[in-house]
Amino acid sequence: MNEIRRIVPTILVLVLLLAIINTCNLTKAQELTYEITDTEIVVTGATFEIHISKGGGINAYYFMGYPVLGTLGEGVAINIWDRDWSAHPTTRAEVIKDPEVKMYDWGLMIKTYSRVENPNKNLFYKYTTVHKIYKSGAVVISTVVEAYKDSDFAGGAILITFPCQFYKSGKVFAYRQGDISFKVEELPPEYNPEAEQEGFVISSGTLDSGYLVMPPEGKINVIIVYVDPPEIKYLEVSDARAWGSDYFYLCSWVAPDWTGLNLIPISAGDSHNFTWIVFPHNNGPSFSERFIKILNEGKRANDYILKVEKIAKSAKAKEDLKKAKEMLSKLLDAICSGDLDKAEGYATNAYKYARSAYSTEATRAGIRYIVIPIVICVALYGIAAKKWKGGEPEEIEEGK
Repeated sequence: MNEIRRIVPTILVLVLLLAIINTCNLTKAQELTYEITDTEIVVTGATFEIHISKGGGINAYYFMGYPVLGTLGEGVAINIWDRDWSAHPTTRAEVIKDPEVKMYDWGLMIKTYSRVENPNKNLFYKYTTVHKIYKSGAVVISTVVEAYKDSDFAGGAILITFPCQFYKSGKVFAYRQGDISFKVEELPPEYNPEAEQEGFVISSGTLDSGYLVMPPEGKINVIIVYVDPPEIKYLEVSDARAWGSDYFYLCSWVAPDWTGLNLIPISAGDSHNFTWIVFPHNNGPSFSERFIKILNEGKRANDYILKVEKIAKSAKAKEDLKKAKEMLSKLLDAICSGDLDKAEGYATNAYKYARSAYSTEATRAGIRYIVIPIVICVALYGIAAKKWKGGEPEEIEEGK
């Protein structure tokens, strides 16, 4: 019995040590690591590996060992075509400064600096691109495109590629205001030019919430959501096998001639920021749909913020605007960390505060520009009416 009493504390200590070791291993498994090579930054997480070009584009993204997406070439995050619509001159970029990498509790941030200089094509652009890579596998890409000399182009797009071998017979869903706006029920198993528009476009349509791509089995979902600018509303699903490549590509135009959307700068010194989210996961379609709906609620809040922030005068409206912006900032981190419950709360509150600020300013404007003028008009009408009637009636003396 005494021997058992002596052994029990030892066993308890061993159990405690094992628990601590397991906890440490779990924490380590969730951390991100990175390696900088001659051409790219390779980031590794528990279930993914991302290759970021020093030019600013995602060369490749592997999730659970599968090649789930990439960008065109080893260049920049936004592709620009010259006036001849020749081969993409932005698929290769010159690195003008070493990349910066910083670690955070939520993951890490990579900042790259590059430029595309092509005098023959009249293209002179600098790209400053930030990739925020979360431990969940979500990536927020934000790139500033600056024309450092007067430039000219035919079109520009956020272009993401999906390998045919993994995605053929898969699906694409585009969302507008949180609901499906158009879809591709089956990505072609084989290239068939007669079955497709213009030889390579499989489908196209409008969107504002983003889109979802799934391989045939549906075990992996890839969410793409556009955060800024809100003008990005057109998507083409195309088949690059038309010219011998082996990938599908989804192209969101930001400056094509035929739509009048011109978000790529052309004058020296002008710039534009573009922000979007890429999130491969294996949490199922319901997670994807909820993710997109929550961000759509955040966009609705942002629409009200944009309407009222330049005209807000009252202290209440300004305070509500401040709270709405704080909620939106927290929303992005929460949803990219995969915490949809917390993100939904932030989205709801952001919309509530933004709507309140808008209502406050609408009421104030109504009082100032409608009620007060009406009161003044009524008063003036009263004065005028008296004059029309001869002014105040004279008193009549008795006996007259």
